[in-house]
Amino acid sequence: MSGAESAPPVARAASLPLRLANLSLLLCIYGMLAASLYPGRFDGDTKGFYEVVCALSIHNWHMPLAVVLLRLLTFVASGPAPMFFFQLGVWFAGQALLTDRLILLGWPLAALGMSALILFPLTAFETVEIQKDVTLTALATLIAALGLRSLTGASAGGTNTRAAWRKPVPWILPLFVLAIDIRKNGFCLLFGLLFLFLPIRRLGWRPAIIGTGLALVALIGIGITADFIDYSLLKAQRPHEISSLVVFDLAGISARTGTDTSLGLLPDFAASASRCYTPVWWDTFLSGDCSNLGHMADLLMRVPSSSHAFLHAWEAAIIGHPIAYLAHRLTYFSCFARIACPTWITHPVMSGGIAWPRPWETTPYKPTSAGLILERWSNGTAASPLGYGWLWLLASFATSAVAARQLWIQGFSPIPYFVMVVSGSACFYTAMFAVGGVASALRYLHVTMVFCMITLPLSAGILLRPATHHTNPNA
Repeated sequence: MSGAESAPPVARAASLPLRLANLSLLLCIYGMLAASLYPGRFDGDTKGFYEVVCALSIHNWHMPLAVVLLRLLTFVASGPAPMFFFQLGVWFAGQALLTDRLILLGWPLAALGMSALILFPLTAFETVEIQKDVTLTALATLIAALGLRSLTGASAGGTNTRAAWRKPVPWILPLFVLAIDIRKNGFCLLFGLLFLFLPIRRLGWRPAIIGTGLALVALIGIGITADFIDYSLLKAQRPHEISSLVVFDLAGISARTGTDTSLGLLPDFAASASRCYTPVWWDTFLSGDCSNLGHMADLLMRVPSSSHAFLHAWEAAIIGHPIAYLAHRLTYFSCFARIACPTWITHPVMSGGIAWPRPWETTPYKPTSAGLILERWSNGTAASPLGYGWLWLLASFATSAVAARQLWIQGFSPIPYFVMVVSGSACFYTAMFAVGGVASALRYLHVTMVFCMITLPLSAGILLRPATHHTNPNA
C-alpha cells in the first residue's frame, strides 16, 4: 500500500483536527435535516407495512424484515419518527465512517467535499420520507464505508487483507440481508459492492473470473439467508412483485402490435392496453379504469398453474414481438432517465408537496419553514438538468472510467478501486431499470446520486494527484 493510502501514528495525530471538523460539519448538517424535516412521513407502501406491524402480522408484504424493524421501533415511539431517525442515523454513520477514513488516508479535501454535498437538495429533502429507496441508500452508504475499511485494513496503518475481510463480516452480513429484503432489485447494487470485500487485485481473466464467482456465491448466500428468515422463520407469505413487470411489458407490446399478448388470461387486454398503457409507469393498471387487470395479474401469480401460463404468455410475447418489446423498454428507460419521453412528465420529489395531507396520516404533518425552503430548493433542482437521470448515469460512467484508467496505468490502489466499484455498482443498478423497471420516479435515482457525490470528489483527486502517489504491486 502506498504512502498516500496509509497513515502512520504521527499522520493520524496530525489529522485529528480535520477529523473533528468533519465530524462537526456532519453533525450540523444531519442535525439541521432532523430539525427541518421531523418527524418524517410514511409513503404509501411503508404506511401499509406500519399497519401490518400494528396488527402484529407479517401478512404478505414484500419486506418482512422491514416490518420486524418497524415493530421494534414502535417500542421507542409510535408513528414515523423512530424510522425517520433510523434512516438518518444509518446514513450519518456511513458518511461519518467513510469521510473519517478518507481523512486518515490523506484525502481530506475529498472527504470534506462529500460531507458538504450531503446538502444536495434532491437527496437531502427526500430523507423526510420513510420509504425503501431512502433506506436502501443509507444502508448502501454504510456498506460502502465498511468496504473502504476492508480495502485499507482494519486500521489506516494497513493490515492483512484477509483479516480485514473477516472483521467486518458480523456487520456487513445483516446489512446486506436487510438491504436485499428492502429492495429485491437491489441485488444489482449489492453484487457490485461485494467486490469491496472480495477485491480483484490483479488484472487478468483468471482473477476476474474467480472474484466474480466468489461475489456471486456470496450474493446467492445472502439471498438464501434473507429468504430463509422471511419465509421460514417469519412465515411471511411470498409476494408476487413480478406481476407488475409482466403486465407492464405485455401492455407495452400489445399497445404496439394491437394483439392480446396475455393470451386471453386478462379480459379485453388489447383494448385496455391501448387505452391505459403509458411508457412512464405501470400505475395505470394499479388504479383507475384498468385497475382490475393489475389485481387479476396478482391473483394469477398466486396459483402455480395460472402463474406458469401467465409467465409463458410473457415469454411468448417477448420472443414473438422482439422489436415491440425493445421499443417499449427503451421508451420507458428514456422516460425514466429523462432523455426523451412521448408523454413528458415532471419528477416531483414528493407528489402533492410536503404540506399536502396524505389520506393515511392520522396526525397531519406540519412542515417547518426550513422544510418548506428545502422543498422549494429541491423541486427547483429536480426541474433543472440535475434532475435528469441520464446526467447521473453519465457521471457514474465517467468516475468509473477515471478510476479504471488509473488502475490500468498504476496497478491496484485502494482509492481508485473503491471509486470504480462504487460507480460501477451505481451504473449496474440504474441500468437494471432498462429491463426490470415499471415506474419513473426520482427516488429510484437516490442511490446513484449519493454514490456520485462520493465518487466525484475522489475522481477529481485521482486526476489531480501525481502518479507517484500510487504504486504498482505487479511491478
